[in-house]
Amino acid sequence: MKNSAIFAALTLTACVLRADTIAWYHFDEVAPGVPVTSEVRFLNSVDSTKLSGTPYSVGEPGTTKYTTLGNLPELMPVATNNIDDTMYVIDPVGGMKNENRGSLFFTYADDDANDKPARYGGCVQVASDSSLSLSAVTVEFFVFPVRLTSRTNNGYQLVAKQSTGTGKFTYSICLTSGGKPYVNVYDSSGTLMDTTGIGKFESSTSILDDRWHHVALTVNGKAAKLYVDGLLAKSVTLTGNLHYKDDAPLYIGASQMGYYVSGGFIDEVRISDKALQPNQFLHMKSVNLEKTLFHAGFEGDLGVETTMSIPEFTGVEGRVDTEGSPSLPGFDAQDVPYERIGDRLGNEIRKPNASSVFLKDSTITYPHCPNLESPEMTIEFFMKYQAASNYASIVRLGKSYTNPGFHPVWNIGLNRDASQIMMRIDTTTTENQAREFGNTFLDGEWHHVAVTIAQREGGITLRMYDNYKQVGADRLLTGSLNYEKGSCLGIGRSSVSKAGFTGWIDELRISRGVLSVDEFMRRGRYGTTVIVQ
Repeated sequence: MKNSAIFAALTLTACVLRADTIAWYHFDEVAPGVPVTSEVRFLNSVDSTKLSGTPYSVGEPGTTKYTTLGNLPELMPVATNNIDDTMYVIDPVGGMKNENRGSLFFTYADDDANDKPARYGGCVQVASDSSLSLSAVTVEFFVFPVRLTSRTNNGYQLVAKQSTGTGKFTYSICLTSGGKPYVNVYDSSGTLMDTTGIGKFESSTSILDDRWHHVALTVNGKAAKLYVDGLLAKSVTLTGNLHYKDDAPLYIGASQMGYYVSGGFIDEVRISDKALQPNQFLHMKSVNLEKTLFHAGFEGDLGVETTMSIPEFTGVEGRVDTEGSPSLPGFDAQDVPYERIGDRLGNEIRKPNASSVFLKDSTITYPHCPNLESPEMTIEFFMKYQAASNYASIVRLGKSYTNPGFHPVWNIGLNRDASQIMMRIDTTTTENQAREFGNTFLDGEWHHVAVTIAQREGGITLRMYDNYKQVGADRLLTGSLNYEKGSCLGIGRSSVSKAGFTGWIDELRISRGVLSVDEFMRRGRYGTTVIVQ
């Protein structure tokens, strides 16, 4: 009984946090592999008493196959655990995180008698009401198409709100036979408001590539936009505002007549009552709450300076790069940030923190690190500066399997006079883009340094933190991180540029995705967590 009370309180809080969300279908109610029936309800997680969806099989009008909504088991959607790599689904609008346990497979069928694709299959019908009659709206979901074939109507419906009559919709989000997402929007007379429909409100890129994609439609007044994987694919100006028939159903997977039947997986259908921005869309995160891709604590046998084995989370051992290095790295048990290093929950990562690593124009290399090739990441470490020469490299990911090189994928370092920390990045559009952040580390104290790399519409956003406070403004770059030639992690001096850093590094951690400040490592004493402001 106590657990039930706690769950109820958490559910109520979740609904308050998701104030912008009208409906959200997770499709986690049915065990994977179990064919669903018309008795199954797929619940709207915001309010399960309203807008619940029911699966149906649908047929083509005028045929003997099916003329109305029915219940052919072989054409019903099937519950599946085919999801985006066992991930959590993150809602940036409400700050919610939901474990993703399943998706729906929408069936298709062949018309064997006529040897052509049939126009019937499974869908989910949501018996709608005025809750979905929204002047501003975002409709978003994840989709994994697996079968598309040419047909007369040249379309495969994914999510649509029915409007004035049969075959007419307030909005309809579909795929072309070539796998390109497109949208149709109708006015009160059933006339397309995006001028000519297909071709005018269509993505230029196919998503028929055997993986999951995020698709979103946003409408604000007459401004309508189609996004694919968070990037703007098409924007149009409608000839009028959205028109609704309040009691007309919402369809997921096909239309009510059996036209536009999809073959593939759909998951996490969410409808919001405003036109969201791309950074507010749903996105996936690893089920591993730590999200750690790499963590080196630099703990070891003191005095052993000729070799360093620091595999920890990477599965790859680090080695000292002796080429051109005037001195080798060494463990330092006398100088550490704090005795204990913890996470945001107060859990200790390092207890005790016995040593750091001291570098003097020296290098540690981790060859062949493909696990670090993430489109978004957070790099953080503790650093105590002593001296520098030229453009001093601190941590970098190089475009090589063995040598980080002078023009790495990304490089965190100090500029020529060591007055500012900076970052250089090679993207798919431009090489060696440099961005300075305007702070200094010349005080001889330990600092927690963090850089987040976020993939946003049109490019990359860099953000740097010093002791948990953002330094300077966001820095913007075009393109995405360029991993074409591989990856190799380097700490300290770059053997190519001879750029030397002298000082201490401790607890280098690289995480998948963009961490918030409260997820950074903390400096703590005696098991407590202390945030340095």
